[in-house]
Amino acid sequence: AIPSRSEHGMTRSEFDAAIPEEFWREVVDRVAAEVPDTLLLAEAFWLLEGYFVRTLGMHRVYNSAFMHMLRDEDNAKYRMAIKNTLEFDPQILKRYVNFMNNPDEKTAIEQFGDGDKYFGVCTVLATLPGLPMFGHG
Repeated sequence: AIPSRSEHGMTRSEFDAAIPEEFWREVVDRVAAEVPDTLLLAEAFWLLEGYFVRTLGMHRVYNSAFMHMLRDEDNAKYRMAIKNTLEFDPQILKRYVNFMNNPDEKTAIEQFGDGDKYFGVCTVLATLPGLPMFGHG
């Protein structure tokens, strides 16, 4: 039998006592002090991209919401994510790495086709604030 997480996991208070500081915040602060020319690039999912640059201090973050929402044509949700970021701090958008595929996903052409949708997403990718990352393999 596979043990459940609840049997062997920590409560929130036990976790907070064992790990009082956010791990990645400590890493970012230590890297800034010891090797300040280092670029920290995070991979985030579930709309946590802003949290990684805003709260944890990462220099850049892969913007998985860009690929997933545009692939799924969830345009209203993506517009809302952009709008919320603009209202909070537009500078955050400059720290996103926008991409159409990665080694864990299907190729860009498999996800977006080779027609108008592909061209449209490429146009958005190239014109949004942030770092466009083209990879078509």
